[in-house]
Amino acid sequence: MKLNRIFKRKPAGVPDGGQFAQDQKAEAAVTLGPSTAEHEFKLHFDGWTPYGAAQPYKIEAEGVQRFTTPFDDRHFVRLSEERNAAIPEQYRNENRYYASDDSYARQHKADELDVVIATHPEAFEEEEVEWARQRIALHDAPQDLQADLSEVQARASVARSKTERIRAELAAHEKAEQKWIASTVAAGALEHFPDADSLDFMRYGDGLIGSIRVTDRRGKILGMMSVMQNGRVIGDGGEEGQQYLVAAMHSLEAVPDDLLREQGAGVGPGDEAGDRAVVIHIAPVLGKAAERCR
Repeated sequence: MKLNRIFKRKPAGVPDGGQFAQDQKAEAAVTLGPSTAEHEFKLHFDGWTPYGAAQPYKIEAEGVQRFTTPFDDRHFVRLSEERNAAIPEQYRNENRYYASDDSYARQHKADELDVVIATHPEAFEEEEVEWARQRIALHDAPQDLQADLSEVQARASVARSKTERIRAELAAHEKAEQKWIASTVAAGALEHFPDADSLDFMRYGDGLIGSIRVTDRRGKILGMMSVMQNGRVIGDGGEEGQQYLVAAMHSLEAVPDDLLREQGAGVGPGDEAGDRAVVIHIAPVLGKAAERCR
């Protein structure tokens, strides 16, 4: 079987932030193709906004898109739905767009962008956060704004703590799953290919898996999945079988060779590029898993 290597994508270009930008912008994290639900806050270059054609130049943090427009020197941001929901209701814009009053002179008057910055301080530069808080505290903002922001920030702190705890639990769960990955994959192979005897794949030096297959005792291929150099995916073994093989590839990529060996998998020596063959003989691996359960 010929196994095909996956080539990594190259980074996007570096836009200049538009003719009215004050300085050269760093490489943008925004993709100028169609947006997805996961990143619905991102803007297309020259896309519509309430302030004119968008010139997106920076993702401050997940859910915070900064942009300029050709004929307006103010700062603008667009928030994700989750970020926008955290803005106190009386200051919240339902369209999720926010603008500063002036991008050159740091005015004493607090504006709607100050509310955004003070609500999400972790998403902006420390100096910007300091300015925003000073203007809100000392000048034209309503008296109850500080209380509103304090409540939001307290809730955000609790949410971050919960997120960190969940991440730790997920990491522990993932580590536990990896200790049984060989037998899990072997059982899945039998479920989708009842005559399966072994599952093998080539792990490249960078840890990626480009191809995987399931064979019977005679070496007949029952199911396979391969990613070509041009990104095209080819496979065989029925729709459900191919879905299983894709999931197996992703699961196995995260597991170190030593952990696979401990579970009964055979890991061949690597070549000069670090590429090595890995084979999981289904019956012995399931037998070893059963022994571990006793």
